[in-house]
Amino acid sequence: MKTITALLLALSMGSAFAADIQILDADLPTISSYDAQVDARFQMDTTTGEGSVVVTVSEMRWTNMGGYYDQWGRYYPRNVRMPVLVMKDSVKVEGLALHGDQVIYAGAEGDVNCGRLGLSTVLRRPTIFLTGNCKLSGRVTGNWNTARVNVMMKTK
Repeated sequence: MKTITALLLALSMGSAFAADIQILDADLPTISSYDAQVDARFQMDTTTGEGSVVVTVSEMRWTNMGGYYDQWGRYYPRNVRMPVLVMKDSVKVEGLALHGDQVIYAGAEGDVNCGRLGLSTVLRRPTIFLTGNCKLSGRVTGNWNTARVNVMMKTK
């Protein structure tokens, strides 16, 4: 019985610190299909220590890549589906900052450690290694003429 009580207490305390922060809610230009994909990534400025989220929206569109003629002179077009960039935006996140090599989000519920800034193993480029405490999710809502992009950050 004590174990169940302790487990319920731990679960209730863990959910008290969870928060949903809206990063971006903006209109999109006209999209042609429902295959629009949202990619949101954290980005840290190492000189100022400020954090931002880079949001890109792309969709798969049919594109004519030329074609060819056969031996009888008939033309066969070659249409392929290619990703087309619809929108790219960088949004500064208030409260996301670099403290030493740690990426910290200072929210209303308290400080959340999102990860650390280090070097990638192969290219030796600055890379954010996330801990899983901060997650970005993005989606496109609406139809082809009233599409909106919505990006949320969920903290634990």
